[in-house]
This record gives sequence, structure tokens and C-alpha cells, in this order.
Amino acid sequence: MASVFAICNAFFPDRIVRNWPFKGMKYLDFDQYHCNLFPKLLGSYEHELSETINEILTKEFRTVINIGCAEGYYSVGFARRFKSAMIHAYDIDPDAQKLCLDMAKINSVEGRVIIYDLWDQSNQGNARQ
Repeated sequence: MASVFAICNAFFPDRIVRNWPFKGMKYLDFDQYHCNLFPKLLGSYEHELSETINEILTKEFRTVINIGCAEGYYSVGFARRFKSAMIHAYDIDPDAQKLCLDMAKINSVEGRVIIYDLWDQSNQGNARQ
């Protein structure tokens, strides 16, 4: 049986998301992150949210908060779509924080994606740059 990496390499050798909502977003090397990788690259990840995300994308936001950012699919995706928004991405996993930062860098939005370790009411998490 082919691995997820082999399948993704066969169908997505350029690591670019193919369809809605974050079409054109570059993805990390496949060996760095693989959770739900195929549907993310296909553009069908969490399709049940499509109506809500379509509504969000009709507006222009200056600030987006993503709690539990993982590798940055939503954080980087929204940074690419909202060209002037600051994205505040939170995740307690240091590996996820690094992946999110790396994903922001390869998509040239690292200056607008600020990564924190912990959300609290004072919004004073430790930022990772």
C-alpha cells in the first residue's frame, strides 16, 4: 500500500493547494507534516465549514485569531486571503508553532502571522518569531 507521502508526491509534486478556499498556498515538505494532508492539498479539508468560510471571505478583517493553529493551514490561508490582516496563531505544541512559522515563511506572510504558545484572556502569550 502506498504511503500518504507517496500519494501526495504523485498528485501534488509542487506542494500547492489546488482548490478552495486557500488555492495557491504552498505547503511544507510532506515529511514534516501529514495530518489530513491529502484533503488539505486537494482543497476539500473540512468541507462542512465551506459555507461559513465563504461568508468570512466576503468580508475584510484586520485581525484574525486562530486558537489551535497546528501547521498553519487556516492561519497562513487567511493571511494570504486578507492581505492587510494580522493573524494571531496559537498552539501549545512547539513543533506546531515551528511548522506554522515555516509555512508562513514559504508563503511570504511571516510578517503578519504572529505565533503564540498559549491563549489567555490577557492575550499575553509568548510570541514566536
